[in-house]
Amino acid sequence: MGPDWDGGLSAGVALLASALTGRRDELAEATADRIMAEVAVGRAPLVRHRLLDQCRAHIDAVLRLPRVPGPEQAGTVQAVAAAHGRAGAAEGIALAVLLDSYRVGFRVLWEAVEQVDLGEGPLDRDGLIRAASAMGSLHAAWAQSLTQAYHTAAEREIVARERERSALVGAVLDGPGRDAGELWDLVEALRLPHDSPYVVVAAEVLTAGPEEKIRVVENRLTRAGVPSAWRLLPDSHAGAAGIAAVRRAAHVDAVTEVLSAVWDHRVGISPRIDTLDRARRALRFAKLAMAAAPRGSGGVTVFGQAPVAVLAASAPDVMAEVAEAIWGSLNRLPDHERAVLVGTLRAWLACAGSTDAAAKVLFCHPNTVRYRLNKITELTGRSVTDPRAVTELSLAVQADSLTRLPDRPAPPARPVIPGKRRGSTRRQRTI
Repeated sequence: MGPDWDGGLSAGVALLASALTGRRDELAEATADRIMAEVAVGRAPLVRHRLLDQCRAHIDAVLRLPRVPGPEQAGTVQAVAAAHGRAGAAEGIALAVLLDSYRVGFRVLWEAVEQVDLGEGPLDRDGLIRAASAMGSLHAAWAQSLTQAYHTAAEREIVARERERSALVGAVLDGPGRDAGELWDLVEALRLPHDSPYVVVAAEVLTAGPEEKIRVVENRLTRAGVPSAWRLLPDSHAGAAGIAAVRRAAHVDAVTEVLSAVWDHRVGISPRIDTLDRARRALRFAKLAMAAAPRGSGGVTVFGQAPVAVLAASAPDVMAEVAEAIWGSLNRLPDHERAVLVGTLRAWLACAGSTDAAAKVLFCHPNTVRYRLNKITELTGRSVTDPRAVTELSLAVQADSLTRLPDRPAPPARPVIPGKRRGSTRRQRTI
């Protein structure tokens, strides 16, 4: 909100204008010189002729205000300051420098007012007090309007730069056939190094407003010494894509760590490529790595570190048929029993075939894990002691991740001690 343009303030502005009448050019020159001397040196790329034009515009606004109808005075004040704020943002001048310019400029104007002889006319001692009050209100109104306009213009400039940068990333990722000169220009415009290997990232977007997370990722990677460039892919199931320069293996680790900490959904990272003319192919591999993780999960999958999962993701329709053949009669079990067995196999595979480790993950006895694995062998005809059968079962587990919702963890269980149930001679075991 600006000052309240009541009758008292309007009268003060009229007194202020009367003290400055006929001195516009003189005061504009003096103000520009003082700002260049006290504010611009070593701090901002102020150009004197543009600064002089802005000083004239502000003094003109003060001189014109008494002739502007009361309801329109606030708009007149805001307009000149907003134009100043937009121009400063466009020229890359810091907001603090612009506000300091106002401070210096108002001091110059007030010194000019103080030089006016006090007499019996309008600018007597009381008039001087009212003029000082009006100047303070003008300063506050101009500073507020300038700040608002500056922030608005700066935000638009950021959005425009991000759109331009996104388009450049798209030009790299979307098509082959660019010659070396075009790629050099694109890399230069993206401010990426020319002599570095790269990885391409595909990140799933399931919620609105990913732009801020992309900024966070890019800023954190920059601090980790990993230049990167990003864009949104609104027509793809992988909603965002990025290119990161990874000179060392540690840089790939940094990309993984940052994305794991910031991104909520699935992320895939391609193999390293030496030149960006292979970026389109790398994006395809990154998308496959992303799709290798179960739907609805999070986490980062690096292409070369999950070959079985990536292979399953590369042909999900084929893998669904293959899995159907591998699971056999296991697929005819009730859903809960099936989920318990598949979940146990998944945990056993994740624990590198250790029954004891899988039992700890599943909060059950190792004998329960062995019983379930034997049950899987019985239903599928594939033994977990046969390396080829384990490979096939591993593919079937990965296919489940692509075609089904993630299995619920198997519930805690203890093996029931075999024994007689009242009224029956059948032995009971839990799955």
